Amino acid sequence: MLNNKKKIALLIEQGFGARVILQTDILKTLIENGTDPIILTSGPDSITRYLQNTQYPDVPVYSLETEKYDRNSRLPFVRILRMIRLFSLKTQTVSDLFKMEIKDSKAHPNINNKIVTSIVRMGVLLAKLNHRIANTIISLENKIAHVDGNKMFFDEVNPNLLITTSIGTFDHDAYVIREAYKKGIKVVSYILSWDNTTVRGLGTNLSSRIITWSEVMKSELINLHKIDPDIIHVGGVPHYDTYMNNDRLWSRKTIYEKMNIPENKDIILLGTKSPNTYKSNPFVARIICNSIKKNQALQNCVLIVRLHPIYFRNNKTYQSYNENWESLAAEFGPDIIALDYPQTISYDLKYLMADEEIIKLGSILKNSKIVVNMFSTLNIEASIFNIPTINVAFQDKYINTTAYKQARFDIEADKRQTHNLRVTDNDSTVVAYNAIELETELIKTIRNPHQKKLGRSKLVQSECGANLGNAGSNIGNFISLIANNQ
Repeated sequence: MLNNKKKIALLIEQGFGARVILQTDILKTLIENGTDPIILTSGPDSITRYLQNTQYPDVPVYSLETEKYDRNSRLPFVRILRMIRLFSLKTQTVSDLFKMEIKDSKAHPNINNKIVTSIVRMGVLLAKLNHRIANTIISLENKIAHVDGNKMFFDEVNPNLLITTSIGTFDHDAYVIREAYKKGIKVVSYILSWDNTTVRGLGTNLSSRIITWSEVMKSELINLHKIDPDIIHVGGVPHYDTYMNNDRLWSRKTIYEKMNIPENKDIILLGTKSPNTYKSNPFVARIICNSIKKNQALQNCVLIVRLHPIYFRNNKTYQSYNENWESLAAEFGPDIIALDYPQTISYDLKYLMADEEIIKLGSILKNSKIVVNMFSTLNIEASIFNIPTINVAFQDKYINTTAYKQARFDIEADKRQTHNLRVTDNDSTVVAYNAIELETELIKTIRNPHQKKLGRSKLVQSECGANLGNAGSNIGNFISLIANNQ
């Protein structure tokens, strides 16, 4: 008997992609709708093991072959075209990132690096003159960077549809998209992260459909990327669906027991920034700990430090980045600070975390009094629970940012990123510019937790209001509809 199910290839390159595609209702909805999902991933061992503990252990998993892609990407002309594409997006964020790239290039000892950057700089200036010029450059890159790296997969599986988590701005997504497009396979691209439409650069222009978080993100694709609005679907944020399911979140008693927090304490949550772009996480934590220890208004608080997934980029191995968190915790003790290490279940796939992690984070957020972060999506997530936020816009002044690959350590550049400006423009948060202001804002917020409440509501509606609570099923149904209508 012939199998007439539509085959949908799901491209997963890192744990963040798995969180959206596998750890929400998307995969479940695709299967319930009678489609046949097949996973193409750079972490086949991790994904296979993960699926064994779900109700879908029989979903086929194929290894993403990247050797030919990587060999092509190292060609100087390909590298130059790719960099021009990624730095030609007309946003303040990309302009700042390009300035950092130029600054790093000047500090690089290799003259070839400086030459490449100079050529890219001229190419970016040319591409920014008109979007048609940029599209011509993208078309040229698509032509010379087309590689049949996964010919065996496409020939054997012959999927009807390819699902990606970028429009071609990640490491290998662009190559897989080109390969699928050349074979006449339609591509549906979900925008993985809040900042991707203004930070990641231009895509390959080969996606048949694009799924966004919000109308704001859709407008960015239309106005900045010059993408046809008719191919864009506003689906929402599926990994936030859990936050709307109160039955899945832990009670206050449970979260306090699991985190070993004194039950009489109120939680201040510090969401650390990636240590790849911010070297002052322990510096900020120490300021908060000292404030709790010394200030009467904060003595009933305990700080939970949630370490960023980047600390676990080498699969299960924790990297300290020369930061001694255990020493800080020992110095102040459990009455003042607790460390939250995200549980990773990766073997050959970076950043794959246990299903329980999104539940744990939602439970911590729900039971927090304040969330401190450095311009991250925690501003949105805390606002879903109507928890006030404080954003840190300073860093340890003794941090060196002049050497090679140090230009990225610029918190001011983060503050003025396009997507982060919407946090302040919606009047949903307060910003601390030094240690004194941070302590002052902590006290003010503890005493008046309702400040910025309206702004928080506006931020949630603006950034993730579409289908909040059932975005996974909405996106799964949309993908199924595209597949079945071919």
